[in-house]
Amino acid sequence: MADWAPVLIGVILFILLSPGLLFQLPGHHRHVDFGGMKTNGKAIFIHTLLFFGIFTILIMALRIHIYTDENPDLDTGLIEFLADWQECRITSFGLTVDQY
Repeated sequence: MADWAPVLIGVILFILLSPGLLFQLPGHHRHVDFGGMKTNGKAIFIHTLLFFGIFTILIMALRIHIYTDENPDLDTGLIEFLADWQECRITSFGLTVDQY
């Protein structure tokens, strides 16, 4: 089983935090520009720090893990979210939460 959480969270954060796509901090004309599709060196540095901070919190501090199991006996959409306090299994049939 491979841990897909770093890959999926990294791709999603990379898309959302691309400078100029949704917002740019600092912007060209204001402190925050929305949807400008232009960037500068300061914005790239700030967005890199935001990406690293959010990614580190989600992966290391919250310990989010997404495992896919390729067992043919199980539903192909099986994804397990593991954390210290609970285990959640999401299948096509619904959500089950097991407390430990």
